[in-house]
Amino acid sequence: MITLPITEKSKQEEWNAILSIAKNNGYPINTINNLKTMLIAKKQKEQQNLTTISYDRKWVTFTYLTNNKLRNRLKKSQWNIQMEM
Repeated sequence: MITLPITEKSKQEEWNAILSIAKNNGYPINTINNLKTMLIAKKQKEQQNLTTISYDRKWVTFTYLTNNKLRNRLKKSQWNIQMEM
């Protein structure tokens, strides 16, 4: 319900259906509301993380015949590796 691109009216109808099913199965309403709040917070946090991606890694280009030990050490550091033939 939270991740689907539906209208506000459809979201509200879906939420009411979820609440009625939960109520019929014996779950407390506030528990379901807490779950919804946590899902919304998680979605907002994921969206913030997508907008604040860091691009401070550096690129280095090696020929194909470069020493593997050197490439492996740089892969573990802040350097991205690009290979060219």
